[in-house]
Amino acid sequence: MNQAVYNSDLTALFTDQVPLLDVRSEIEFAKGSLPNSINIPILSTAERHAVGICYKSSGQDAAIALGHELVSGNSKEQRIKSWLRWTNSNPAGALLCWRGGMRSKIAQEWIASAGVNVPRIPGGYKAVRRRLLAALDELCRERTFFVLAGETGAGKTQLLHDLNQSCIVLDLEHHARHRGSAFGAVYGEQPAQQTFENALTVDFVRQTASSPGPVIVEAESRMIGLLFVPDPLMKTMNNCSIVAVRTSLEKRIDNVIQDYVTANPLKQQTDLSDYFSKCLMKLSKRLGLELTKKLISIASEACRCDSVEMHREWIGILLTDYYDPYYEEYLRRNAERIVYRSEGEDTKNFLLSHNIQK
Repeated sequence: MNQAVYNSDLTALFTDQVPLLDVRSEIEFAKGSLPNSINIPILSTAERHAVGICYKSSGQDAAIALGHELVSGNSKEQRIKSWLRWTNSNPAGALLCWRGGMRSKIAQEWIASAGVNVPRIPGGYKAVRRRLLAALDELCRERTFFVLAGETGAGKTQLLHDLNQSCIVLDLEHHARHRGSAFGAVYGEQPAQQTFENALTVDFVRQTASSPGPVIVEAESRMIGLLFVPDPLMKTMNNCSIVAVRTSLEKRIDNVIQDYVTANPLKQQTDLSDYFSKCLMKLSKRLGLELTKKLISIASEACRCDSVEMHREWIGILLTDYYDPYYEEYLRRNAERIVYRSEGEDTKNFLLSHNIQK
């Protein structure tokens, strides 16, 4: 890997899990980043902005001169030290900027002046991103998919986790850091759209590199929180076979209580009563104001009293009056695509039997 340019296929960056040093500005990195990468800019957001203005008004040479002026002396020394700490920990890594041009080349030269050789990614982030989008489109066209559907609380996510030991599973909610419903924002801030797409596709590429089998993905709407499912994947999910998992209402209520009350990641950070109230208000147009107020009242009292039975009451109403009708309509509209309906363990065995073992 000690060569000027990383010359393997860009897909190998992810199958080999190559560590990446991204020298773009903080704002560029925030808009879209790659898995296994760290951001140590050669130009900060403010410095890059100043250089850009200079480039437009005075040309490339003046912009380069300004860049060297802004990053010189102690600031230059500190950046090189930061990069060297990274290279010491990641001797097999590579570096990149936006297009694999001036910034990564200068960073490479400054690192080399300290006696360390780090290859650059040809074409930078832009080229890698383009390759990932092409790979996602290609895999969606070539692979067989099963969409795992089921009522809210049916245990689909746990089933995906169980299958992940033996099958190609795309966990959209994991990558989106959101559970997909009005109550799904339990993991804090979601990633940027590009970061979500990049991580999802890298995961897809890694898994399919070692298995020819079909892909399992949970049924999702177009939006997962604030993020949208990439077009090629959404199109595939809307046309592939559906496997529907069934679970009793009592078990589903138990699962929802476990996920959203007992083990809610927000439990130690926020008032769950306030959280449930805000989530229920998002559904008020369809629930109706009267029912919404009733559910908020029960949920708030359940939180105050720490009453599992009261949680069971409002969650049961919400499932049967709100979520279940949507699911039944989904099954009705997609009846001809359903290839199997059964309980969780039977569904797992069905999917494992369909030549999807690695």
